[in-house]
Amino acid sequence: MDGDVLCRRVWKRFTQRKGFLNFMKKLIKYLVILSLVFTSLGVLIVFLWQAFEKKDIADSLYNAENFFKEKKYTEAKLSIQEVLSRDNLNEKALRLSAEILEKEFNFPVAALLWKRLIALNPLDDSLGFRYVSALNSARNFRETALFLEKRRKAGNLTAPEILELSRAELEMGNFKAAKHLWEELDKGLVNQDDYSLLSADLLLVENNREEARKTYEWLARKSEKTLVRFSALLRLSSYVTGPEREKFLKEAAVTFPLVGNAVLADYYLALGRFPEVVTLLEKVPNTERNFLQVRQLGETYAALQQAEKINALVKVVPTNLRDGVVLKYYLEALSAFLNQKYEKTLQLLESCPDFSDRPLFNFLQLESGAILNLPPAGLVGNARKLMDSGESNASKRVIAILLPLLQRYYEAKRYNDGILLGGYLYSLNEKLPAVDDLLLLCYLREGKLDPQFTEVTQKILARSPADKNALLAATIQAVAANRPDEAKRLSLELLKADPKSMFALSLLAGFEEQSKNLPAAEKYLRQELAANPEEPEAADRLFIFLMRNKPDAVNEFADQYAADGKPAKKARAFLYKAFAAITANDRPKAYGLFQEALKNDKKILTVYLNLAALAKTSSEKEKYLLEGKREFPENRMVLLQLASMYATDKEDAKAAELYEKLLKLEPNNLLILINYSEVLASLGQQERAMMLAVQAKTLFPKDPRVQECYAMREFEQKNYPQAILELETLLKLKHSNPRIIDTLVNALIEEGCRPGKEPQQAKRCFQRALELKPDSLKAREELRKLVEEEGPRK
Repeated sequence: MDGDVLCRRVWKRFTQRKGFLNFMKKLIKYLVILSLVFTSLGVLIVFLWQAFEKKDIADSLYNAENFFKEKKYTEAKLSIQEVLSRDNLNEKALRLSAEILEKEFNFPVAALLWKRLIALNPLDDSLGFRYVSALNSARNFRETALFLEKRRKAGNLTAPEILELSRAELEMGNFKAAKHLWEELDKGLVNQDDYSLLSADLLLVENNREEARKTYEWLARKSEKTLVRFSALLRLSSYVTGPEREKFLKEAAVTFPLVGNAVLADYYLALGRFPEVVTLLEKVPNTERNFLQVRQLGETYAALQQAEKINALVKVVPTNLRDGVVLKYYLEALSAFLNQKYEKTLQLLESCPDFSDRPLFNFLQLESGAILNLPPAGLVGNARKLMDSGESNASKRVIAILLPLLQRYYEAKRYNDGILLGGYLYSLNEKLPAVDDLLLLCYLREGKLDPQFTEVTQKILARSPADKNALLAATIQAVAANRPDEAKRLSLELLKADPKSMFALSLLAGFEEQSKNLPAAEKYLRQELAANPEEPEAADRLFIFLMRNKPDAVNEFADQYAADGKPAKKARAFLYKAFAAITANDRPKAYGLFQEALKNDKKILTVYLNLAALAKTSSEKEKYLLEGKREFPENRMVLLQLASMYATDKEDAKAAELYEKLLKLEPNNLLILINYSEVLASLGQQERAMMLAVQAKTLFPKDPRVQECYAMREFEQKNYPQAILELETLLKLKHSNPRIIDTLVNALIEEGCRPGKEPQQAKRCFQRALELKPDSLKAREELRKLVEEEGPRK
């Protein structure tokens, strides 16, 4: 028998019995009763639990209030913590916690709790005043102003709140707003000490210092309000210096430790009394130390070269707030600097701009940047901030950091950077001869003329009249200002100070040549070469003089110059003879002499260029230009000639590659823009070609070469009206060539044949084309067709 069938039969017989049904009924009844009993028990347990919970909360609150009255704030906070763990929105616990925080001078956290209470009970105006008072005590005046301005617009401000808003405006520098609010106050509705302190502060801003001082002295001794007394002591400390000021600051620190210790620590930091800062701040536990004190302690450890203590501070800075994250970066920057990781120091400083007003922040940026030889702009900015910080030794620190960097700039031939940095150091007026001398050398090497160059020159000459660099600078300035008599006088003085001066000798030779005293000019030039036999420039100047005035003596001079057999001099001698041969129109001889020059010295650029110009075949020309490119890979003359050759030979791809490189080197070069545009057009890259033509037209709108290039691009893009306009303008200006005329004729024909063109306008186009090119068959044919079409219409 099937098992399923057997089971069904057994179950059927069993359920047909009356005993089973009675059993099921009783079971259901008992289950219902049990569920009711357990539900009742659950409700009872919850009720009893809530009752006990309320009693525990009430007991904890009672204990907390008693501890608060007895000034046992630690025990009170523990009881409040028990309450908030059961009910985190308990208003009484939050209020009591905020009041305890205020007693402990922890106003930033107290302000957060008052703000939370305002959210729970927005109709209680007293909470707003407590919140504002905590914000001002925490010196968060911006938040005070924002909160009270909202209430002011709603018309809900009380007199104490007006007083706090006036205080916030004054602290933020809004004196007029603060004065206006203060004048609105009813003195009888606010705390008299707060009112007196604000009135004294307003008097101080108005420069009524003595009247303000009397009020501060009274408040510092008689006020019952801690913050008023503290503020008065701080104001009084600004009236005195030395030990008396320190006395006021110490008294302020005792009165209000949370801020007072930080103010006293800043005073010690400014004086460089680092051990006293450590003594003052290390006694504060990590858990109670605020961010300001951590920053001060970190700067102190940095001054004492204690990187390991800075690292310990980093570990205890809470990073759940943005201020903590930024402070951590600042401390890590201090540690990285002490460990000579200067690149990391700069990276970390960029992450904490909040501290950019700190002298140490700017010192770290300045020192790290100087060590890394960074450009001077940012360094000078940091130096200015350091100078403006008011530190007594700021000037000495800046000079100690930047003067060695100025020397490194000069040695690295970074003359423009040297001028910028040296100019700043010169402006400090610290009477540093080393700065004057280096700055002058940078000006001379850079060839830059400005008023500061003149001022430095005169300053050095006043100190040392025979200084050869200063005399050289003064001579250059006289030449630039077109004062020949003064320049000649200074040249003679320079020659006395430096008998080998190439500038003085060449300048005197130039003056003599201008006055037609050729023997004297030659004498100076030969003296220059004799004094500087290894300087090619001296030989070049004498060669040029001989070429102008005694061409027959060039070969003799070249042989004398190369008499010592040095390859470099032999190469130059062949070069001089080659130029003489070109002047005599003996090109084959010049070609051979240039080749001889190349055999002796492969580092003379003009040899490659002249060999390419004299080459008989295109392949030979390419050979010399490629050799020149290999020796001078970034030289623009070589690249430009090579690109032009490729363009002429219709090797447009090679030409385009070189023009692209040239364009990166000189993005606004007219010749490069035009030639590159033509090459791209030949390659079919019309959009890029047009873009370059537009760039050229923007930079050089009146240049005929640019107008022609632009017109050709318009023609290629079938913008015939614009092409006609540009080409007709060129013809009016008498800039014409067969290409311009042919393109204009073609543009006129195409425009005349354009579908929809008005017959009379088309006729004028064909007639103008025939004026320019009478033998144009296409223009004549199109004009004939147009006339024949007009006949039947008439």
